[in-house]
Amino acid sequence: MKKVIVHLIFLLFVASPIVCIAQDKNSAKATADNTFTRVDQMPEYPGGLDKLYDHINAEMHYPQDAVDSGKEGLVVVKFTVLEDGSIDHIKIVRSLWPSMDAEAIRIVKSFPKWIPGKNKGKPVAVFFTLPFSFQLK
Repeated sequence: MKKVIVHLIFLLFVASPIVCIAQDKNSAKATADNTFTRVDQMPEYPGGLDKLYDHINAEMHYPQDAVDSGKEGLVVVKFTVLEDGSIDHIKIVRSLWPSMDAEAIRIVKSFPKWIPGKNKGKPVAVFFTLPFSFQLK
């Protein structure tokens, strides 16, 4: 089975914006449905980034039709981490191949509850965007 490289893409697209957001604590921004895009404390996977990588790598299976077609690239998934840490409103924001999109969604659905994001010390719903890199070796 082909291995999936997630670490560098994740750090490039996700971890860097989190650091920037954390430094600007007065910039909380909510959408019309009261889901935040920026908060004082962003949601966190239990155990941190290393555990998130472990979970993704353990769960990810490169779809056989994508292997047969030589498909590689990035699928980007956006979801909401709710006030209780559960995941909801999962959607693909950058599609690659139907079975690869489905695999990324399946993995997000398999996540345990996260540590919710907080704004002014109160748990709030926060959008989270996560890239999944599919690379054949």
